[in-house]
Amino acid sequence: MTAERKFCIFSVILIVVLVLFLVICLFFGTEIERWFAALKFDEDWIIGKNSSEIEEKYGKFDFLSVDRESDGKIYRGKAGYLTKEKYVGYLGTDPEEFYVIYFDSDGIAYKTQKNYMRPGG
Repeated sequence: MTAERKFCIFSVILIVVLVLFLVICLFFGTEIERWFAALKFDEDWIIGKNSSEIEEKYGKFDFLSVDRESDGKIYRGKAGYLTKEKYVGYLGTDPEEFYVIYFDSDGIAYKTQKNYMRPGG
């Protein structure tokens, strides 16, 4: 086999690998982005804190299931941060997702949930 033919075969293989890599990145890119968005939240730190303490560290909540009480805290409900925006495409709608924190009757976070989708969109 000549050096020219080896170079041609190598070039074709390299192009195929690069195209496959590009397709994989485009296809899985949003999934990887979603995973990393939820990773920025420290569940161990959040559990046991009230909504004011959490907002002080992570910023204002993007989603609230109940109104705040007169002291500005959340009781008996959930609040969350947007981790993936809604996308409307030709093949349907990909709903928005949140990192949600659940609060008990004392206003203390007791549970978190990744990739939460609001009912009804």
